[in-house]
Amino acid sequence: MEQFKGQPRLPKFAVPKRYSIRLKPDLIACKFAGSVSIDLDIVSDTRFIALNAAELSVDAASVSFTHSSKVFKPSKVEIFDEDGVLVLEFGETLPIGLGVLAIGFEGILNDKMKGFFRSTYEHNSEKKNMAVTQFQPVDARRCFPCWDEPAWKATFKIILDDVPSELVALSNMPVGEEKVDGHMKTVTYQESPIMSTYLVAIVVGLFDYIEDHTSDGVIVRVYCPVGKADQGKFALDLAVRTLEFYKDYFSVPYSLPKLDMVAIPDFLGAMENYGLVTYQESALLFDEQNSAAANKQMVSTAVTHELAHQWFGISNFLLSDNVTACSSGYKLEQRSNYRDTKAEMEQFKGQPRLPKFAVPKRYSIRLKPDLIACKFAGSVSIDLDIVSDTRFIALNAAELSVDAASVSFTHSSKVFKPSKVEIFDEDGVLVLEFGETLPIGLGVLAIGFEGILNDKMKGFFRSTYEHNSEKKNMAVTQFQPVDARRCFPCWDEPAWKATFKIILDDVPSELVALSNMPVGEEKVDGHMKTVTYQESPIMSTYLVAIVVGLFDYIEDHTSDGVIVRVYCPVGKADQGKFALDLAVRTLEFYKDYFSVPYSLPKLDMVAIPDFLGAMENYGLVTYQESALLFDEQNSAAANKQMVSTAVTHELAHQWFGNLVTMEWWTHLWLNEGFATWVSYLVTDSLFPEWKVWTQFVDESARGLKLDGLEESHPIEVEINHAAEVDEIFDSISYRKGASIIRMLQSYLGAECFQKSLASYIRKHASSNTFTEDLWAALEEISGEPVNKLMNSWTQQMGYPVISVKVKDQKLQFDQTQFYSSGSQGDGQWIVPITLCCGSYDVHKRFLLRNKSESLDIKEFLGCSLAEKGCRSANNKNNALCSWIKVNLDQTGFYRVIYSDELLAALRNVIEKKDLSATDRYGILDDSFALSMARQQSFASLLTLLDAYREELDYTVLSNLIAICYKLARIAADAVPELLNLIKQSFISLFQYSAEKLGWEPKPGESHLDSMRRGEILTALAVFGHDPTINEASRRFREFLDNRNTPVLPPDIRKAVYVAVMQRVSMSNRWGYESLLRVYREADLSEEKSRIIKSLASCPDPSIVLEVLNLLLSSEVRVQDAARGLSSVSREGRETALTWLKDNWEHISKTWGSGFIIASFVSAVVSPLASFEKVKEVDEFFKVHPTPSITRTLKQSIERVQINAKWVQSVQGETDLADVLNELAYRKD
Repeated sequence: MEQFKGQPRLPKFAVPKRYSIRLKPDLIACKFAGSVSIDLDIVSDTRFIALNAAELSVDAASVSFTHSSKVFKPSKVEIFDEDGVLVLEFGETLPIGLGVLAIGFEGILNDKMKGFFRSTYEHNSEKKNMAVTQFQPVDARRCFPCWDEPAWKATFKIILDDVPSELVALSNMPVGEEKVDGHMKTVTYQESPIMSTYLVAIVVGLFDYIEDHTSDGVIVRVYCPVGKADQGKFALDLAVRTLEFYKDYFSVPYSLPKLDMVAIPDFLGAMENYGLVTYQESALLFDEQNSAAANKQMVSTAVTHELAHQWFGISNFLLSDNVTACSSGYKLEQRSNYRDTKAEMEQFKGQPRLPKFAVPKRYSIRLKPDLIACKFAGSVSIDLDIVSDTRFIALNAAELSVDAASVSFTHSSKVFKPSKVEIFDEDGVLVLEFGETLPIGLGVLAIGFEGILNDKMKGFFRSTYEHNSEKKNMAVTQFQPVDARRCFPCWDEPAWKATFKIILDDVPSELVALSNMPVGEEKVDGHMKTVTYQESPIMSTYLVAIVVGLFDYIEDHTSDGVIVRVYCPVGKADQGKFALDLAVRTLEFYKDYFSVPYSLPKLDMVAIPDFLGAMENYGLVTYQESALLFDEQNSAAANKQMVSTAVTHELAHQWFGNLVTMEWWTHLWLNEGFATWVSYLVTDSLFPEWKVWTQFVDESARGLKLDGLEESHPIEVEINHAAEVDEIFDSISYRKGASIIRMLQSYLGAECFQKSLASYIRKHASSNTFTEDLWAALEEISGEPVNKLMNSWTQQMGYPVISVKVKDQKLQFDQTQFYSSGSQGDGQWIVPITLCCGSYDVHKRFLLRNKSESLDIKEFLGCSLAEKGCRSANNKNNALCSWIKVNLDQTGFYRVIYSDELLAALRNVIEKKDLSATDRYGILDDSFALSMARQQSFASLLTLLDAYREELDYTVLSNLIAICYKLARIAADAVPELLNLIKQSFISLFQYSAEKLGWEPKPGESHLDSMRRGEILTALAVFGHDPTINEASRRFREFLDNRNTPVLPPDIRKAVYVAVMQRVSMSNRWGYESLLRVYREADLSEEKSRIIKSLASCPDPSIVLEVLNLLLSSEVRVQDAARGLSSVSREGRETALTWLKDNWEHISKTWGSGFIIASFVSAVVSPLASFEKVKEVDEFFKVHPTPSITRTLKQSIERVQINAKWVQSVQGETDLADVLNELAYRKD
């Protein structure tokens, strides 16, 4: 079968003569089913039939070839997606002569404006779909299997089934027969004359039309949007006159009995389909009252051009366009992706995406990194398919010096040199202008270039490490999202997939040199070596990876032979053992879960000293050291879980993201949301004792926090420039994405969901997808209207708060859009409501489709609600339940506000521990958010917190602690005179859990107990609990004397370090200087990170300033600097803002774009809590505009406004002191 891969054209041992095509478009589900019978002449001995098919699901069981009543069934059916070729292998040689090839298939009505696609329009204020084809140049194969080359002409008999009877259904030929059956009809068209596949056309939609005819009886119609038929009059008159002109000029009459011209809402330019010409609306419609004269001329240009194609467009693609351009007088700009050849270089500036007139197929890259001079040289040869007439090639390049003399494009031995080479730095675009139009077809683009190994952790950068007390550089890549262009010129968008052949020259022979694929050849020449890697499968540029440095490694393999290695700093290989074992088990899990094996021969995971998080590069995953390495002696339990989260997340990307890739960054959540969700799935399977699905609610809560801002964004967010991409790698794409996936899985069921995902991956392997592709896969298996259900969750930002109250034994549900600011939005969702009444045994679910809905409790739940006394009782006639909990186990992405009576009942149930941990978490988190939004009082929230006095679950307790930190900050600004009472009440709140745990680990205690101990002790220290601080100081002194002492195990080190810093001041610097010494002596990145976070917790602003200055020094790695900023104490907030402003020039120059600078701004600005600070921040950034952080800055300022409003609200609560006195000194 492999012989058919990568071929420019189809083999010639079979010739199609006639196609009989049946299609059934589903305009609701946006998919279609079909069958094709092809009269096929076998002209030479063969066991194979090779034809074109792309993005179709072929039913292998339906495929047959019939010759003289003998039926041949293929032994193998395979689609080579990269080539768009379907190969059928038969067990015997097929007989020479005519036969019939039959194939059944299904496909998606895509939104890519090619193949069989959907366009949207409005009718009676309702959004509807129409089905349209656009087959030129090579996209008929996306509608039906065919010989999709212009030379393979045949006749076509087309039938459309199950067309809604009110719709217009058009094809190349007139309707032969139309049968109506109820609301549906079957439309059969007359058979066409012979023509190429790219000229076949179908349109199904709602239109009005006007009609005329030529002098020899050709019926001409213009189909317009309903109510706009008058706008087609100019084009209709012009078409009739043009057909008459061409008939006389060419002395050949128009060859079909009719000509339809149709205005399509979503279309680019126009297309000359035989007898059914399609146009973008502005190229066909002319409004006498509102259209400009220039538009009239554009309509004339388009119509005369496309009608010329009815004569010239039959035999040769290039000839047809050149001649038509002459006959119509002017070539319509950008018709079918063609660009005006007179356009200037400026047209490529400021565009969201690259033009589509050239398609990269293969990259051959040579790089020579110089680790001493911190620079690199390189060359790239790109196999490039020119698909449209152009004098330009536009691709991506940034921060590279391109050698203009080296640039060339070679086609069939002819070399084209550019007349102009220009890089638009702001857009990261390299434009090559040639003196003549480049030939259609495959050629090779060659470019030489140089660059800098930067220190910004993006593109091709340097990271530093120590070996034998000497500081050295390593070279590392980080290309996601749009930084491959900083290493080599390329088409740096996810949809431009290609294969990659990589060679590294002049690598010091003692270093490890890694890339995505295994080494194919290594040649050593003295102290240097050249490393050649095997060619990769097709993938996006952001997944290409290179690492050159000094490492040790450990190795294992999966059951099917995939070699897995973990590369660690020299001497630390043992710290990679946990990740290695985890990776092997995770690959096995995903192989089974997705029913698709890992697709590369090896998987390397590498610990990088200077790195932020982790990156899923295909076959070469890179991690910051603390996300991959685990030291059994010195790493905390929390770090073990962090390693697990990172490894399972990145390995999930080898399927979701690498094998199946989002088409554009708008659909980033398909990568990140799924990797986040499925990483919990595998972790729960491997470590059930960690209770990670309980911990998952913290992911949802963080998504809810960001999505509660008015400056949030939808999951599917429009990206109009590469500079915007970094800012959407946030809690919306990751955590909200994962949360709605969990919500959907809960609604559809785990088994159905798994089957759908496996089908989705198999179908779209090695290709790019849109969100709708996933919905289609889920709909197909589940039968549920997933697209309709989920669009409200992915295409609008925010989420609802569900108000629940009881009146007269009826449950009243109301949904409004929740904003943390207290404002009300106008969003509306289809909400999967789950609830239980009095017991988890009495539970129900329903879809809340409207703003409000009322349910009879007895009818719906089979019980009644005890309206007074919050009691539980049962009798034979009437079951009473005392409480109702909505959003069971927090599987829904929404908040719930209960009436006072219902909330009081839940508070009692929390105290009795009758609710699950996830539900206890949900009630707590929703109440906190509602208090912040000033929909519940601060005092009522404090009263609710008291119900958690004996809370022992790690996840609930961790959130309780985080909430208390926030409440203490707000109280300090609102009612500083009550701050000590607030702190005392929180100490009282955590006393029970702290006493249960103690300082010393107990034999057999759980992973979660270890994590809980560290958080509880840290909280007590922050709130000033003297016994905790005293004990921590004692242990720290002992640790300073003996670093191997057992009194300071890793799980409590952060708590001890934070406690020590609480008593540090300018007059008592001992703790700070001692901890700084520990930092400088530490060899474990995890230890350095926790010390940096602890240092910033000091309450003395002068010490905080010293720590902030330390963060900008070479002593602290960038990823730790960002974390240190997020840990600044309440007292140090204003110091941090002043520091940020004073150092902004340095910060913006060093990290001018990307996650680092955004995290700096968010960490410093968001905790502020006054309107004066809002004004100060706003004025500063008006003077220092930074486009790459626009969204982050708006979100941060909004958080300050929310805090300021909350402070004002708390100041108005007159009963707060009484509530605090009761809580702070409560005796159990």
